[in-house]
Amino acid sequence: MDKIRSTVIAIAQLSAAIALGVVAYKSSVIASDIKASRRAVLFETMPKISLEELQRRVQAMPLQPDLLHGLIAHRVKQRDARVLDESERSALQSLGWQSTVIQLDLYKDGLNRSDVNTVVTRIDGLLRRGKMTEELVNVLIEIEQVAPQTRRMLVDLLADKPNWRRDFLTAPEGFAGADAVAARASTLNMMFDQKLSIKREEVAPIVNGLEVTGKLDQAEKLWRKFHHIPRPAPRPYDPNFNQLASTPLDSQHQTMAYEWRTGSGAGYSAEARQIGSESPVLNITWDGRAAPVFIRQRLISEPDRFEVSVDGVALDPGAMRRIAFVFYCGGRPIFHDLVSRKEGRFVYSANEPVTCANPEMRLVGMPQDSSNPLEIELTSIWLQSRGASRPNVERPPKPTPTK
Repeated sequence: MDKIRSTVIAIAQLSAAIALGVVAYKSSVIASDIKASRRAVLFETMPKISLEELQRRVQAMPLQPDLLHGLIAHRVKQRDARVLDESERSALQSLGWQSTVIQLDLYKDGLNRSDVNTVVTRIDGLLRRGKMTEELVNVLIEIEQVAPQTRRMLVDLLADKPNWRRDFLTAPEGFAGADAVAARASTLNMMFDQKLSIKREEVAPIVNGLEVTGKLDQAEKLWRKFHHIPRPAPRPYDPNFNQLASTPLDSQHQTMAYEWRTGSGAGYSAEARQIGSESPVLNITWDGRAAPVFIRQRLISEPDRFEVSVDGVALDPGAMRRIAFVFYCGGRPIFHDLVSRKEGRFVYSANEPVTCANPEMRLVGMPQDSSNPLEIELTSIWLQSRGASRPNVERPPKPTPTK
């Protein structure tokens, strides 16, 4: 405290006129400030006060934050400076936690010095006050993308569960474009490594964004960490629809690419349901027109030759020939529409192997000449490798058919 008092008195001797930061400050700083490396202006909006009045107030309250801010403001303006010197910065940092306007000028000082650690620290301080949340969260997102060295610092701050955590992790700017998605994936991986809790709404857009941009290994890694799934994973994931049946029916739930995603539209629907203790059932209805996609899932697999085995409730052979499985390698579909019966199950196969890793598998309705309606109830879908050198994924237990 004595050191701060001495600094205040020394600065006061330089004063001739003073700008006092006692009014609310509206920041014009946006995310592009970081990318464009603009020079922020220190102490740009403050009312004036006479030197005599200032000296009187300093003598009465030498550690009052606004007065300290005013003294330093005058000193900086005297030398037409863009940054603080060490003594000024130290003095403001000592009392800055008490004042929003001091935090803002420390933030701008950090911008001018390209000191992103200081910028992040000051933004954190402002956001914890609930100040300019949208604008400053966007700046943090920009820093996350252009300054990879700050991500560890961001994770350490997020570990403290600050009030801006959800705004930061769910802001659309964090999902806008491949670079933003890649940067956020790095941050989320660090959070998982620190065993921090992450919500589905925070990770799902990133997993799906990585999948869409073709970064399948990174998408899979993040998805596995979210679900704590070791290798090998079931193929497909959730073969008996347990998770799908428990998925809440609300628009806020975001399904990830490596999970079942159901489709519905004009004349068709697919819905998983569970009644009491009975096994879940995937109910598919279709009016017979067009060629809808009922469900789909990105698989975790190497190139291979597959068979798709299907179980269900009172399945009719004629009905089962009206659906098929399609594996997509890029834009090339490989239809598994050869239907046979094995051990009471329906098996779908193809005359050619799947030639890519991690294809997307879709259950589709086959185009028909008629528009006869279809309704089937499935209790499991699972894959088996037909390649001699490929190990089979453990087959899920056959569920008890729903009455």
